Amino acid sequence: MKIHNPNDLEFDSQTLRALARGDLDPVRLAVEKHREQKNLPTQADAIPNKPSAQSARQKRSAGLPSQLSQGSNVARGQASERTRERSRAQSKGQSKAQLKQSAGTGKSLQERQAEYQALQQKREQLAEIVRQCEALEVLKFETLAMKQYPAPETIAAARRRRDIWLFSALFCLSLAFIGWQGLLSAWVAGVATGLLVILLAFALTPFRQLFYQLPTLSQLKSLRKAMEFAALNHVKMLEGNNGLAYQCQRMQSYRSELSERRFQRLVVLSKQGQVVKAIASVAGIRLYLSYLLEARQAFVVVKQEYMKTSGTLQKDYSDLALGSLQ
Repeated sequence: MKIHNPNDLEFDSQTLRALARGDLDPVRLAVEKHREQKNLPTQADAIPNKPSAQSARQKRSAGLPSQLSQGSNVARGQASERTRERSRAQSKGQSKAQLKQSAGTGKSLQERQAEYQALQQKREQLAEIVRQCEALEVLKFETLAMKQYPAPETIAAARRRRDIWLFSALFCLSLAFIGWQGLLSAWVAGVATGLLVILLAFALTPFRQLFYQLPTLSQLKSLRKAMEFAALNHVKMLEGNNGLAYQCQRMQSYRSELSERRFQRLVVLSKQGQVVKAIASVAGIRLYLSYLLEARQAFVVVKQEYMKTSGTLQKDYSDLALGSLQ
């Protein structure tokens, strides 16, 4: 580049480069000198260097992805900050509620938490007892009581009537046979034959019921077997796989009669799963029934205690329950 120098002044290389760039413009230097004298800002200070359009476009295009990523990061940070603030506010609200609750009861938070854990453990134990002993709800008293079970005296009386009937029939048969042989008079043989026919007619149920309604020995034995079979099946259903009588021992604190000595053998057999084989008699079945009646009274108390404990936890310790869930 050729620089116009009308005065033929000699300049060094740095000055020539400055003149080529336009930094030593006389007008510009005069203006800057005038501003320095009046303490005015120079043009370089007042007007910053403007970048070229191409460089500005390149900077904008280069800075756009970074700005987008920075914006997304900022948005994520703001969302996470809001979530943390919300969780802090909830925890503060819960802590305030717990403090108010503890202040109302006059107990510290640690004491209330200990009571809450104790009540929760108690409720779990009661719920386990209710699950294991719920078979008491389907106890059939009539089946195990066996009120219509034939008594030994009734069986003995029916056997006595049967023996008398058989003896009478055999006696008449023998008289009729002897009379047919000609050893007795004809009227004795005829009367014996008539009595034999009447006695044999008493073996028919419709004919016998015309005179009396007492059951026969065979009917009493059939009734006894049917009632024993129904009672033992019901005991087997109640016992199940875990042993109902053994599980009911967990309610001793609510019913002291369950720990009586007469029930100890029954509880051991229930634990071993041998109750049905052991109580084959009506006395054993009724002993089992009396034990279950005592257990059912204790079961009612256990259910009431469970409902009371659940209500206390829901009413007085709801804030601790919500805190444990979160």
